[in-house]
Order: sequence, then structure tokens, then C-alpha cells
Amino acid sequence: MTTADLNRRLLAEGANPANYALNTRSYDGFCLMHNGRGWAVFYSERGKDQEPIFISSDEDAACRYFFDFVMQMEHSHLVGFLRSEPAARALQARLAAAGITPHPFRVLYAQNDYRHGVSVIGKDIFRAQALLGPLPVEDAEEARPGLWERLRHLWA
Repeated sequence: MTTADLNRRLLAEGANPANYALNTRSYDGFCLMHNGRGWAVFYSERGKDQEPIFISSDEDAACRYFFDFVMQMEHSHLVGFLRSEPAARALQARLAAAGITPHPFRVLYAQNDYRHGVSVIGKDIFRAQALLGPLPVEDAEEARPGLWERLRHLWA
């Protein structure tokens, strides 16, 4: 297996690319890279590499190890990020009605201002995309065409 094969296989299994990097460093994630001497699997945090947890001169062996390692992680995928709690509950209900387990969470966005997120795990991302279309789902006001263009002057 090559790293290109590995990438296709990880994506097909519902792995979240935010959790890993292939042939490059991640800002915060597990990496598989050739370091000039061999293939190394390591964690990179804020651009600082940790000691490798696996080293091999064989790309196939390194890819197989990395696949098994990464697939042990839970791969959460954001499907909705909403201002409205009722909208988030409606999204959860729609997912649940389709047999997809929603994972709700809440983020403090500003003082007394929360955002309501909904995620799914692993391969459920494919079912959620088929059900909902482009992801993540956002509130109608935030997703309205041209909104960000109208606000651009605020930070230009």
C-alpha cells in the first residue's frame, strides 16, 4: 500500500482528515511521513514533532500500521453548526429519523451566546451528506448567499 492508497482507504472508511496528515506535518495530529531514512508515524502538536511511535523502511508496513492506528480513533464529523437550539434539535431529529446517531454539543461563542453543533461518527458522514446535501448545515441567515460579501467591509 502507498500513502495515496492509504488516503483513499481512510476516507472511504469515514476517517476525519483533521485527525491525521500524510506526507506532511499536521498542526495537531498524527502524521505519516518519510523522513529521509524511513517511514515514521508520530504526533505533531503545534508544529512540534513528538518521538515516532512507529518507524519502518517499508512504505506498505508503515501504511498498514497507520491505517490500523488511525481507525482506532473516533472520527467525528461536523454536520451542523447553528445559532438556534430548536434548529439544532430539528437537525438531530432528522438525522435520528434516518437512522443516523446525532452527537449534539454546545460551544460558548461569546458571553451568553452559544452555538449548537451536531456531529456524526465515522461512515455516518456519508449518510448525512446524502440526506442533507452540502455540510455543515448552518442557520438560514448565516448561509444566505452574499452575507459574507456584505460583511467583508467590516474587516477589510
